[in-house]
Amino acid sequence: PVQAGLAEASGRLRRCRSWLAVLLLAVAAICAWPSTSRPCLLVTSPVQLLAPADTDSSAAPIDSDEAAGLTGSDASADVGAPAAPVAHVEAGSLAGFLSGVRRAIQPLEQQVDEGNIVPHFGAKAQELLTAFSGKSGDAQLERTVDAMLHTLFLRQLPLLRQQLAGKLEKAARPLDAVLQADEKFVERAEELKRPGSDWSYDHERYALRAVLEGGLKRDLALQEERSIAAQTQQSTVEIISRMQSQMESLQQKVQAMRAGSPWFLSASYRIPKTPFQLIGRYQQGRTNLELSLNQDRDPANAEVGMVQGFGPMNLGVNLNLGA
Repeated sequence: PVQAGLAEASGRLRRCRSWLAVLLLAVAAICAWPSTSRPCLLVTSPVQLLAPADTDSSAAPIDSDEAAGLTGSDASADVGAPAAPVAHVEAGSLAGFLSGVRRAIQPLEQQVDEGNIVPHFGAKAQELLTAFSGKSGDAQLERTVDAMLHTLFLRQLPLLRQQLAGKLEKAARPLDAVLQADEKFVERAEELKRPGSDWSYDHERYALRAVLEGGLKRDLALQEERSIAAQTQQSTVEIISRMQSQMESLQQKVQAMRAGSPWFLSASYRIPKTPFQLIGRYQQGRTNLELSLNQDRDPANAEVGMVQGFGPMNLGVNLNLGA
């Protein structure tokens, strides 16, 4: 018995949910369509709501009390019984309207998908909105069309920003190019904006300025670093040149001092009983060693030697070694 009761309660709950969904669909249909163009459609059950549009609409209307009684316990007793209409909707008209809007916007979407900006998009968007607003006569549908066009407008702004940012890289004067790019962006964005709308391009405009100014700051910082490096190199060259000049001046002073007061050390030694004589000299950082053969110091022998010819005792030879 308990399981049977639970099964019956579950079935009633499912039926209540079905009726609640039907009522919500009916209310949504009433709110989405103007009352002047709502043909009658019998709404008595989920089966009849999903039935074809040629349902008999000549049934007599019922008052609110009878309509409320359909939601009670007796409503599920006879599903196929006729009832009075409680909602008005034109079957298939809303879907057809939206399909027509999509077909009209599709060529514009294709251009944007290819990465192109639609020329004079704002004027074209206004023409489409005016045309479809006259067909529908409903403010909510007009807002729907405007939202679809606004989406295309927002998709074109990044393309415009990228084009202008790419042109700035080739500019000879970046600072002036930033101002020109901002003015050009505003001009082009106004052509994309639908006249009289509240569409805004401020976010993309500020993003463009941030990108351009960031690139300009990086270039200026790079130029400053290069200038500092050049100045450092120039200062280094000047310091080295000054040091070389000081070294040359000091060297000249040292040479002048040496030239003004020269000094040297010298010593000689004659090897006994030989004609050899060794002379050593030190002068201005240079050392000289001289080995020579001298004539005999005895004048008699020297003259005889000169008469008798050259020999080891009367031939002078010098050998200099310097360091």
